[in-house]
Amino acid sequence: MNSIPRKLFWFSIIFIFCFTQTGLSVLALSPEQKRVLNSGVYYFDIEETSTGCMVDVDTSKLSGAIPEPHKTLFAQAAAAYKTNPTYIASLFLSEHANNWAPFDSRWATSPKGASGPFQFMPGTWAAYKVDGNNDGQADVMNIYDSAFAAANMAAANGVDTNTPLGDINTPFARGTLIFQAAVYNWGGGNVSKKTTDTSPISVAPPETQNYMQNVYSLISSGFTSGGGKYPTPTSSTPPSTSAINSSTQCSGGVVTGSIVQTALNFAWETGGHGPDQNDAKPEYRTAMPQYNGSTGSQPYSDCGVFTSTVMIATGADPNYPKRGTSIQENYVRNHTEKYYIIENIGDTSQLQPGDILIYSKGSGIGHTFIFTGSQQGYKGDSVSASLGGHVPQASSAIASITYNGRAGDYIVARIK
Repeated sequence: MNSIPRKLFWFSIIFIFCFTQTGLSVLALSPEQKRVLNSGVYYFDIEETSTGCMVDVDTSKLSGAIPEPHKTLFAQAAAAYKTNPTYIASLFLSEHANNWAPFDSRWATSPKGASGPFQFMPGTWAAYKVDGNNDGQADVMNIYDSAFAAANMAAANGVDTNTPLGDINTPFARGTLIFQAAVYNWGGGNVSKKTTDTSPISVAPPETQNYMQNVYSLISSGFTSGGGKYPTPTSSTPPSTSAINSSTQCSGGVVTGSIVQTALNFAWETGGHGPDQNDAKPEYRTAMPQYNGSTGSQPYSDCGVFTSTVMIATGADPNYPKRGTSIQENYVRNHTEKYYIIENIGDTSQLQPGDILIYSKGSGIGHTFIFTGSQQGYKGDSVSASLGGHVPQASSAIASITYNGRAGDYIVARIK
C-alpha cells in the first residue's frame, strides 16, 4: 500500500508497523515502457495487468454517429478509468480504416506483431491487459478486453475527460488528443525526440500524419468525416449479442483482476484520514472483513492487511498472506512462479502500475504499498495504509521509498 504520512508512528514493538509519508505525485516509466516508447514502432500500448468492470454509463454525450454496441462499450471502458470515450472510439475506428467493425470480427495481427481490435504490441498488452468482460481471461483478440486495456493505457498517458482535442496546425502541442494519437501511432520516443510543441505535422512519417488527421477529423466532425487518406466512416452489421452483460458489473469496489482499480476504489483520494474503521472508505470497510478478516490491532490501518485485501479480493493471489510485511516478503520471494522480484528499489524509475513494494528488515518496522501511477482525482501515485496512522489513502511512492534513508531497501513484487 501507499503512504502520504509526515511522521513515523511507533505503535508497538510487537507488531510490524507501517510509516506515513508526504504526498507527492510522481509517475515514472518502467524499463519496458521506455523500451516500447523509444522503439519507434507503431503501436497502441502501455502497461498494467488488470480487469475491467462493466458500469452503467450515460452515452448521450457521445456522437450519435457512433453505433451500438460500440458506443456503450467504449463509454463503459472509459468510465472505468476516468478517461475520454471519444478518444477511445477514434483509435478503434482509425485502426480499422474508419469501419465500425463488428464485435465478432476476426481481428488481425500485423506484420510487426500488433494484434486485436486495438492492435496492441505484445509487450504493451502484457503490461496493460484487462479482463474487460470478467470471464477470467485477458485476451488481446477480445473486443471487451482490448477496449478496457485501451482505456487503461489512455489514462496512464494522462488522457482524461477534460483533455482538449488540440489544433491540427500545432498538432504536437503536448497535452492534447492529437498529440496522444501521434504517440500511439509513431511511438513516444520518436515524438519526444523529433518534435516540439510548435513542430508542424510534416515532421512525422506519412502514416502518422494521416493517423493524426483522421483522429482530429473524426472527433471534430462527430465521427462523420475522415481525415488524411482515411475514408468517410462506414458501419458494419453489429453482432447479435448485446454489448455488455449486466452480470459483469463491479461489486463493492472490487474490480476482478485489477489490482490498481480495486486499490484506488478502496482508498481515499487525499491524505489526512484517521486509523480507525469509521475512518476507512465504505468500500474498504465492507471488503476488508470479507476478503481478509484480520481482527488484530487496528486492522483497517494496517498496510499489510490493505495490500492483502486487494490481492485476495481481485483474485490476483487468493493465497496472499493476510498481514505482516516480513511474512509477505518471504511469500513473494518463495513464489517465483507468480512474481517477478526487483531488488534495491531506490526511486520510481522501474515501477509500473500494480507493483507491490515491500520494506522489511526484520527490525519490527516494515511497510508495503501499491504503486498505481498518477490517477485523475488522486493526490499521489500510490495508495497505502499505515498502522495506527491512517486508513488506505493516496500517497507518494518516492516519499515512501526514500523515507528515513530507506532508498534501496525496498523490493518490488510484480505479478507475472
